Amino acid sequence: MRNFAFSDCRCDRVGRRTYSLFSGADFSSAPGEVSLSRSPDMCNMIPENGLLVKRPGWRVLGRLSAAPTAMTSAYLGGMKYFLAVAGGYLYVWGGSLELPASDAQIVAAGLTGCRRIFIAEADLPPATGRPSGPTVCAFACGGGKFVCFDASVSGVSYRSARPVAQIGYAPVTAAGRSPDGTAGTVLESVNAASPRRRNRFTADGTSVRYQLDAVPDTTAGVTASYIGGAALTVSQVDAAARTVIFAAAPAASADGADNVEIAFTAADAPAEPAKCVNAATFTIGHNDTRIVLSGHPDKPNYEWMSAPNDPTYFPDDGYAVVGGGESAVMGYLNIDGAQCIVTDARNGAPTLYLRGHVVDADGKAVVTIRQGASGPPPVSADAFLRIGTEALYLSEEGMMAVTASDTRDSAAALRPRSYFADGRLLPLLKEEWPLRATSYDGRGIVFVGNKVFVFDQKLGGTPDGGRAYECFLWDGIPSNGAVPYGDPSGLYFITAAGKVCRFNDDVEGFGRYLDGDDGDAVNAWWSTVADDDGALMNLKKLENAGSGVTLSNKFCSRVVVTLTTETGEQTGRVIETGRFEWSPFSFRRMPFRSAHADVTVPFGGLSSRYRLLTIRVSNDRPDQGFGLYAITKRYSIRKTDKEGIN
Repeated sequence: MRNFAFSDCRCDRVGRRTYSLFSGADFSSAPGEVSLSRSPDMCNMIPENGLLVKRPGWRVLGRLSAAPTAMTSAYLGGMKYFLAVAGGYLYVWGGSLELPASDAQIVAAGLTGCRRIFIAEADLPPATGRPSGPTVCAFACGGGKFVCFDASVSGVSYRSARPVAQIGYAPVTAAGRSPDGTAGTVLESVNAASPRRRNRFTADGTSVRYQLDAVPDTTAGVTASYIGGAALTVSQVDAAARTVIFAAAPAASADGADNVEIAFTAADAPAEPAKCVNAATFTIGHNDTRIVLSGHPDKPNYEWMSAPNDPTYFPDDGYAVVGGGESAVMGYLNIDGAQCIVTDARNGAPTLYLRGHVVDADGKAVVTIRQGASGPPPVSADAFLRIGTEALYLSEEGMMAVTASDTRDSAAALRPRSYFADGRLLPLLKEEWPLRATSYDGRGIVFVGNKVFVFDQKLGGTPDGGRAYECFLWDGIPSNGAVPYGDPSGLYFITAAGKVCRFNDDVEGFGRYLDGDDGDAVNAWWSTVADDDGALMNLKKLENAGSGVTLSNKFCSRVVVTLTTETGEQTGRVIETGRFEWSPFSFRRMPFRSAHADVTVPFGGLSSRYRLLTIRVSNDRPDQGFGLYAITKRYSIRKTDKEGIN
């Protein structure tokens, strides 16, 4: 009888695990609870057309003289301009001169603390070289200054922005006045943004002395004319008596209506809006747009609203007091036809106040404010953004979304949306690192400390049954104290040192993946979870065949695959892949593939036995992109484990 020898085979099955359809990072879940599609450790990658790609680098475009506080861009006078406030100066570049950021010009000063530059259409007074009618302008305020940059004024506007105090709407603050001032009514409210005003009189044909409703500033000049007619000659202005003396008595009114108008600048006019540093737009219907200003250093819970469609006219009785005196207005979110006023109220007081409107009996829109939801307050006035169609702000408890139901139900709670990022985001927020947020290409971009968090529009389920945005972490960016700005043309930021920078998403080929003036390489990686393959107590062995990384052949890449077991043992392999290209040319990559087909490169056999295995794929080459589709491993599971846990 033949004897048979049996080998000691303790392997009962061979398994395969594929990590693909990558969602984003998960810095919050316990290691064993991270989804296979997410990474507990990734950096400098972003989803693009179904795969993960290495983020582009960034380059310096120019430099401003101080740390920035605000940035925006707009088409003004038919040309695109970039505007930024740094060190209280308003910088402008672009336009018809096509000036780069390196040649940014200062057009205003004294805008201390300005947080927002807002764009609005204004019907300004006539000026040489300026077309008649409304024009789109840029406005900025702060430090007691409120200025307008009007790019339609040829040859003048690029050198200086004009104070709103000089060009703002001059309301008719008194009408039907008799020359001695004993009769008359208030027609329009005083402009809190400009001391300019007008008084209208019913002339009696004999009086030459006309009394104004405020003390005139004699240095600013006083003008008078018949309403809709010829100018009148003013011979003297008595500021102490608030009177204007004409050289000859104006003709009497023929029909008893006002026929004389005196325009002057009041000496004691309010200037509260110029002290504000924050701004937002509130729209009613299709033809009623108003500007809201807040952030007054002495009145933090006050805000001032402009007249409809006139960003230069802020009626002095058009202010609102939001919440209690111990809270401050931090910012604004527009959602579902309402404007959410977000405050820093605590201890259960409402965080949101909802601005809407009703139509009165005369058919006019009346603005209303009511209490909204309570929740954690924003960490700063720069913590507001939009992701897709959702409006959000960042608090010490993470990123909070204000949904449509919150504007209808004051009892509704704010919804957390940053679960996957919170493990690394919340410590930075609680340590009060400088934070700035913006929106770009439908995503949310958050600069906090020395990190950048990118929130994709895709929402994923959280362990508590909620929903959170998929998150990606970037580093290698001088983000601490920087101001990011998402423009349709690209993602920009200004560093705390005043460097105006742009990400290289508009650069093709060599240079796309370089950071800054020194050309540092972008180091990008993606790590899988510490995976037990569903059998924690069993030893596994990575098979020599069947394990590999699927990469996009669009990029000429060298990737490093690193395997780490539960004991900390690491093994790695450098893999060269990519289609043949002459620039940048390298004989080390000579597969002579010219098609853009995906390619799977093996890495099997790198690891000894393991119970937990982490696979990390990285690329740190300055001349290479990196596109990752999937990671596949083929392993064998031992049937028994007589050797115990190593």
